[in-house]
Amino acid sequence: MGTELHHPTHSRFDAPDFGKPIPLAASIPLKGVAFGGNRGISRVEVSFDDGNDWREAKINTPGTRLTWALWNYDWKPERTGEYKLAVRATDGDGTCK
Repeated sequence: MGTELHHPTHSRFDAPDFGKPIPLAASIPLKGVAFGGNRGISRVEVSFDDGNDWREAKINTPGTRLTWALWNYDWKPERTGEYKLAVRATDGDGTCK
């Protein structure tokens, strides 16, 4: 019997730097990574309203079943102001976190 560990599905933003204001531009590139353990990543989504609505991001580098997937989304904010961004990933088993 193998000793396979179950790694939770995880995703995050890596760019831009959300620690300071982001200037309004025609397009703001959002980038990040997602990991699904040995299940891989089948989908990444981003939200701009704290998880009420989701839009599919592009997986640039799907990685392997044991490496991080790289994703991006070109965000075009509709107005100035504060947004509550969120990201979630779906692994190869259909678990979304």
